[in-house]
Amino acid sequence: MPKVDMLSTVAGQKAKLIFAALIIAALVLVVLPGCTKEEAKLVHLKIVDLPYTPYMVFHIAEDEGYFYEQGLEVEFVKFTSVTQALPLLVTGDLDVAAGSISAGIFNAIAQDMNIKIVAGGQYVDAEQGNVALMVRKDLYDSGELDTVAEIKGRQVAMSCTACIYDFGMAKIMEDAGLTLSDVKTARMSPQDIVAAFANQAIEATTIGSLQIGQLNSGGYAVTLESFSRLIPGFEYGFVMFGPSILKDNPEAGKKFMVAYLKGARQYMQGKTERNLEIAQKYLEMDRETLLQTPFSHVQTDGTVHAQDVLDFQDWAYDSGLVDKKVTIEQLVDTSFADYANQILGPANN
Repeated sequence: MPKVDMLSTVAGQKAKLIFAALIIAALVLVVLPGCTKEEAKLVHLKIVDLPYTPYMVFHIAEDEGYFYEQGLEVEFVKFTSVTQALPLLVTGDLDVAAGSISAGIFNAIAQDMNIKIVAGGQYVDAEQGNVALMVRKDLYDSGELDTVAEIKGRQVAMSCTACIYDFGMAKIMEDAGLTLSDVKTARMSPQDIVAAFANQAIEATTIGSLQIGQLNSGGYAVTLESFSRLIPGFEYGFVMFGPSILKDNPEAGKKFMVAYLKGARQYMQGKTERNLEIAQKYLEMDRETLLQTPFSHVQTDGTVHAQDVLDFQDWAYDSGLVDKKVTIEQLVDTSFADYANQILGPANN
């Protein structure tokens, strides 16, 4: 073959190879962004899930894609109280816990367990009466149990141990000249408490907003005393991280907090059509009951009221529920919420 023809053939082959390479490169540029978004490994987090309205914040963040936006996939782990979740948070088998403040939190931190309160959640709402002492409606209507003094010697059901329900009940009893030792305490799941009222198996309970709505809707119980009269605005619900985030993956903690606070801000828009849709799906309640249910207010910027935390600790210590007091610095880390607020800007509600 003439030299010129050979050179021409080689040049043609090179041109084809270059053209093919350009085509492949173009396809890569088109395809990769989609692959990155859909196939990039999401950070998996296990989150506590309890049957109370504030946990809608997590489900809002999930359903609206706020977690996904932050590169997170979440798994909800059901418990009947945050007290049950704490051991798993300590061992790293649970990444995020949330719920009522309890003596167990202080005792764990006093033993150098690596857990922290990282955001404030729900608080006692003076307008809605979202935490209350309720008694059986038939007993109240008959006059047999229509004052706090008449609860002496009776059984009071609570769904957590050494938590906000004990704390609030202690305040109510003290106001009536009584103490917690004047009642018998039964620990039951929230669902079991509602069922027990329906069957007239218990006489009283200290309970949160979701069960208040269920008990009112069923005509089983009435509010004898709202916590809001004695501890209005008291912050009792918190979000907590364990070592799997605090030590191993603080970046995931920052991303979680951004999604969580976005969910909290939507939740605090109230009973919108979208929020009711999510509530019906995850709380498994009908619309009418939800409309009668107080939606416990939550902090939209994750503010932690340090004095409320310390006041609870003082009560728990004096009650023999906490062996050793810890400092607010040992208890709380606001850096995650601070970061999220910088990203999201100030909350409007």
